[in-house]
Amino acid sequence: HHFAVTTKSKEAQRYFDQGLVLAYAFNHKEAERAFREAARLDPQCAMAWWGVGLVLGPHVNAAMKPEDAPKAWEAITKAKQLAPKASTKERDYIAALSTRYAQQAPADRAKLDLAYANAMRELSKKYLDDVDAATLFAEAIMDTMPWNYWLPEGKHQPLTPELLATLEAVLAKAPQHPGANHLYIHAVEAGPTPQKGLPAADRLRDVAPGAG
Repeated sequence: HHFAVTTKSKEAQRYFDQGLVLAYAFNHKEAERAFREAARLDPQCAMAWWGVGLVLGPHVNAAMKPEDAPKAWEAITKAKQLAPKASTKERDYIAALSTRYAQQAPADRAKLDLAYANAMRELSKKYLDDVDAATLFAEAIMDTMPWNYWLPEGKHQPLTPELLATLEAVLAKAPQHPGANHLYIHAVEAGPTPQKGLPAADRLRDVAPGAG
């Protein structure tokens, strides 16, 4: 999987791509190491610090750790400082992620998580052909209601239809996308039609076998 970022270092680009695939696999600690290595190889790469900030945040399987809040703030601050060297789209990614964190982290992250989901919705609308923007938007929706996309008797939460439509649109364009396949499995497994996740599971088996 490849996500082109502004860097003159081929190795930094490779580590960035590795970090993103590991993030999509929920292998967040290894993803952070990869993004930090990209930043070491190219200290001017804004998106490397975006990646660090991304994976320090909350995710489907766990809430954000309090000790990670200042690290995430530091990472997104560095990304913003380097943003003028990046492309317009990269600056938009950084601006969207900056809505997810606060210098003084609140005990209740609900407003920040929703703000990030809303920002990613707008970003995915702006870049309609960007499957990563859409995938990250879908994940942001999921992070507002982790493991709670479905109600009893097969009914869904208000944002679940948008979540499913977003992931299905990505998979129609990019069937091998490592993030969209992974997220889709989790999005449907507790619903009335979990079998919809089987094709994604079959694809995911061979898409990124080393991602954990």
